[in-house]
Amino acid sequence: MDAVRMFAYTFTSTHRVDDQNTLLADWIRNATHLQSRETAEEVLAALAEQAHGDLELLREFAKQNGVRLKRNS
Repeated sequence: MDAVRMFAYTFTSTHRVDDQNTLLADWIRNATHLQSRETAEEVLAALAEQAHGDLELLREFAKQNGVRLKRNS
């Protein structure tokens, strides 16, 4: 969870939306690299919970950025 908190600080300190999108995409790809689809889902769930975000929107963003997720979650 420390990694999520550090990411959240950096993300909220960045004011340009394009830069935020890049940070988020990079963080998700790094956190899920070489992980199973199930673990990738757990990473996204933890991020959504800690950031009080929408898990479905986060899943869609992750898929758009090449993260492999479970098909029907």
